[in-house]
Amino acid sequence: MQVVQLYTAPPSSANQAPRNLKGFDAVWLNAGESKTVTLSLSRYDFSAWDVVSQSWQVVKGTTGIYVGASSRDLRLNGSITN
Repeated sequence: MQVVQLYTAPPSSANQAPRNLKGFDAVWLNAGESKTVTLSLSRYDFSAWDVVSQSWQVVKGTTGIYVGASSRDLRLNGSITN
């Protein structure tokens, strides 16, 4: 069994942790086998709670996207700009 984890790294202006676990899935693999895993993100995964407006606000800037077996074993990365 292999666990796939998806993390986001919000822009520094979000005042959040440097990496946040946003999804995961476990798949069974035989030796040498590969599978496609789909993990979805919503607008809330790119938002921070705004105390003044009492609502979720999408954080402007570039959010890093990381996928791997754990937070210390990230094998894929990319980014999304809001």
